Amino acid sequence: MAATVRMRAVLDASALFGATNRRDLTNAARDGAYQGFWSAYSIEELARALTEQYWRRTPWSPAEHRTLSGLARQMMALMVPVITITAAHPFIAQWDGSDPGDAHLLGAGLAASAQYIVSENTRDFPQANVDGHHDWAGIRYVTVETFFAILNGDEWDDGDDDES
Repeated sequence: MAATVRMRAVLDASALFGATNRRDLTNAARDGAYQGFWSAYSIEELARALTEQYWRRTPWSPAEHRTLSGLARQMMALMVPVITITAAHPFIAQWDGSDPGDAHLLGAGLAASAQYIVSENTRDFPQANVDGHHDWAGIRYVTVETFFAILNGDEWDDGDDDES
């Protein structure tokens, strides 16, 4: 009987920006569907983006500031126990044309031995290979939608061609 392979995925801030994706990715990790990772840079980027979004929508007052602070603590309290923070050096060499600001994702992916980097920034993915996949250094770059298809067994190939 073949051992079960637990998927390992690095989550980009863009994958976690939307509340539905953030909830569903967190719940899937909590339920053991995969092991999630993120870098300190992703945490900072997500917190900054959500704060900016909140600030643009809401007049800044002490009450709103407390609300934002409380919501951020709640979000982190749900995510931190199930998504591991990697300590990889973020400035690792990538492909020509890559976004240097996203180098931390590849560094985190390599440190975590991840099979996937989940991101909505498809313009920053490596160029597609002949199979149409965006792979670099043994890690496949996928969108949230594709990652959930993989989790549901619709697309994932663990690379093991042995059917025994």
